[in-house]
Amino acid sequence: MLKDLVAFIFSKDFPKNLIIYCLLIGLLITSIFFGLRFYTNHGETIEVPKIENLHLAEALEVINRNNLRLVIQDSVYVKESDPGLIVSQKPSAFAVLENGDTIVKRVKENRKIYATISTMTPPTKRMPNLIDISERVGRIKLETAGLALGKVDYVQDQIGDNLILEQKYKGKAIKAGDPIKMGEKIDLVVSKQAYQYTAIPDLYGMTMYDAQKLLEENSLKLGIVINCINCNDKIDSSLARIYEQKPRSGDGELGLGGNVDIYLTTDTTGFQ
Repeated sequence: MLKDLVAFIFSKDFPKNLIIYCLLIGLLITSIFFGLRFYTNHGETIEVPKIENLHLAEALEVINRNNLRLVIQDSVYVKESDPGLIVSQKPSAFAVLENGDTIVKRVKENRKIYATISTMTPPTKRMPNLIDISERVGRIKLETAGLALGKVDYVQDQIGDNLILEQKYKGKAIKAGDPIKMGEKIDLVVSKQAYQYTAIPDLYGMTMYDAQKLLEENSLKLGIVINCINCNDKIDSSLARIYEQKPRSGDGELGLGGNVDIYLTTDTTGFQ
């Protein structure tokens, strides 16, 4: 067999066959090289589209139009967000440079874009125990548990001051450990020693939300909105500023749990 191989190497056909084999191997390597360049779209990239704050159907249309693939990686509950809205994406559409400038990110065709969408159903939490703790600590525990503070009623009680006596959900008592949806409002009944009074804070220039928070910190309650100039909807009311209140800040003291009525306007000229 070795003699046959030696005879083939020194035969007249060997150089011709060797050239043919080399050409075939070269052609195969070249085909593979250019095939890979074509398959991977060498040198061709696509701008990453911004799909955050788009609904899922709109995001899919944008992704398909750019020859990319959308993968829903996770879902979260965002109270202010519509269900099915894209909350975040990876990779993001822009990159921030060290000098603060932004540039558009680019990826290869058919690249996966991972997205997180908002879900319709809020997650279930466990009601914390707020009984016999201070109102301030109770507020913190509610916020930590993903719950919101509802109405606060102050009652005279000689046993303690500023202690939470009851915790309620939709007018009924709720026990610690009971399941409750995230974001639900919890009403509190808080003790106040009898015959106590507090100074009336100045609410001028505040929004209704900030005023309510300040009043509650002073053991008072927001009364009614007597007038709201140019308030056409809830958004206008939430952004409007207080230009008058009853009773006023200089009118002396008010009993704990008392109401302060307000006047609102959407014209914020002159407010700080």
